Amino acid sequence: MLFPHLFSPIKVDSLELKNRVVLAPLDVGLHDPEGQVTDRYIDFLVERAKGETSLIITEFTSVWPEQRVITTAVWDDKFVPGLTRMADAVKDAGSKIFMQIAVLGGKSYVEPFAPSAIESELYTEVPREMTVDDIKRVIEAFILGATRAKRAGFDGVEYHCAHSYLGGQFISPHTNQRDDDYGGDFERRMRFGAEIVTGIKQVCGEDFPVGFKFSAHEHLHGGVNDRYDEDVKDDLHLQIAEYMENLGVAYLHVATTSATIMQVKGFVECTHPSVPPLYIKPNTLVDLAEEVKQNGAKIPVIATGGITDPAHAEEIIAQERADMVALGRTLIADPHWAKKARAGENIVPCIRCNFCHTFVVMDRGGVQCTTNPIVGREKLIAFNKTDSPKKVVVVGAGPGGLEAGLRAKEMGHDVVVYEKRDVIGGEMISASIPDFKWDVKRLLQYYITEVQKVGLEVRTSTTVTLDTLKADAPDVVILATGGEAIIPDIPELMETMLSPALMQ
Repeated sequence: MLFPHLFSPIKVDSLELKNRVVLAPLDVGLHDPEGQVTDRYIDFLVERAKGETSLIITEFTSVWPEQRVITTAVWDDKFVPGLTRMADAVKDAGSKIFMQIAVLGGKSYVEPFAPSAIESELYTEVPREMTVDDIKRVIEAFILGATRAKRAGFDGVEYHCAHSYLGGQFISPHTNQRDDDYGGDFERRMRFGAEIVTGIKQVCGEDFPVGFKFSAHEHLHGGVNDRYDEDVKDDLHLQIAEYMENLGVAYLHVATTSATIMQVKGFVECTHPSVPPLYIKPNTLVDLAEEVKQNGAKIPVIATGGITDPAHAEEIIAQERADMVALGRTLIADPHWAKKARAGENIVPCIRCNFCHTFVVMDRGGVQCTTNPIVGREKLIAFNKTDSPKKVVVVGAGPGGLEAGLRAKEMGHDVVVYEKRDVIGGEMISASIPDFKWDVKRLLQYYITEVQKVGLEVRTSTTVTLDTLKADAPDVVILATGGEAIIPDIPELMETMLSPALMQ
């Protein structure tokens, strides 16, 4: 078997997972305006379960009635029927499912509240400082949310303290500047989470796992494991992990806080960005998970952060840097990543362009992906075999033309792709020249492999004219010649861009 460590089973509390692949909690914007589960979101999760992902963790699910709904919700019994449909569908498809429970807190855009009323790069405005009564009511909301998750048939919950949402705001010395039972020293900053985890276990039982996701690094002055300055490093992240393990959490999901490019100064120098783009080395956060693992963690440690290559994932598990890998954008690009990796099949690569994150989180448009055109529409779009094959001509063998040709071929049409160059790939060729754009090179290789595998006819070194089309007499013509590159009017740059070496 390929990748034997990645595809070995593992126990999380009383649950046995069939492999080490986890769907990271992803905001995909497929909920309804009230926060109810939709069929599109269920379809999204089920497709990843069919792809042999062992554990599905849902997106941020609010236990508190936020003034501005940005995700699914579990703060009222009215959400239980939809959540039940979701849990049943995922489990029927072969995966376990955890609900991530969370509250925005100071990061809310409307009426934010937080442990302390401070100015921070994390916040759009100074939040209201929570009273002790506020804190007690939110703790109760987390516990009630977990009970609803259990009632809906979820296998467990993940308590979300990463990315400096409310749980993380209590833990961090940057955001928690209280001096009472819920702030001050380490023990008091941890009390909010401790009461949530112990409360869930008391109500839901010891056999209902509670996972823990947290920021092992905050790109904030005075934050957890502050590496904002190279000379500053502490072991607060290790203390947090050890404390929560002693509380009885089921696993440690190691993430970070880097907020957004627009908010946090020095983001481009951030050592551990929470959503690493293609300009950052892959597997960006694995070293943090490794530090937690090597510190003596006895429960599973989940690594995340731009893990896209099955060989890398195998190495992470084999070298005991972590016990599981959480894939987010990777499973947006190819929902069957795990199944294909196990079988040695060609995987649609995530190129870490962050279009999905920008389009959903920043623009609230519903998930989209550069390399997966049907994400979020898994049951609305299908490339089934046609009963009436047509002759299809595609002009251009860049990514758009190749994708169109491959899908038309999959449907049973007679397809010819024309390309004026002597190679396929279009602008992927020049875009993959810089070493740091190895993701794009993988996309280029993916298409080359797919073309060869399915026997797609591609005629290179051919300029298509009207006479060409008349001779072929196609039923359908797809124009996929792409756009024109814009080269800034900078003499030195133009000389470099137009150099013979780059034009090969």
